[in-house]
Amino acid sequence: MKFDLNGLGLTAGVFQIERPSRISENRRFSMDGEQRNRGLELNAFGELRPNLRLLGGITYIDSELTRTQGGRFDGNDAPGVPKLAAVLNLEWDATVLPGLTLTARAEHDSKKYVSSDNTVDIPSYELYGIGARYKRTIGDQQFTLRMKL
Repeated sequence: MKFDLNGLGLTAGVFQIERPSRISENRRFSMDGEQRNRGLELNAFGELRPNLRLLGGITYIDSELTRTQGGRFDGNDAPGVPKLAAVLNLEWDATVLPGLTLTARAEHDSKKYVSSDNTVDIPSYELYGIGARYKRTIGDQQFTLRMKL
């Protein structure tokens, strides 16, 4: 579903995806397994006010191993898939210097498993960043200089 509210867009999606996953047999890997990802995704984007833009979203994923070697890990969470992921990005066009845009970004991933038996995991984490881009036209060429921290 998609909504347009005077320059602010909202989207919502529900999904189910089956995809191959790896199986290890006699120290050889094959893509004979399967995992199922079901989830909900919500996004917002648009211009909050002149020269200030937002892009953000949150995704909930129920990822399950559905076909594993001998059924040993069937029903476990799929490795590498967080239950919850979120991102928020803001951009501001600096009016003091035309062509300059300042950016800020925040991301979150919840815990995710590394192993199919769900005994080893990566804890949840957040990432933050700031950046800038400067667009300038010289002659017929447009150039963009970007910096991110």
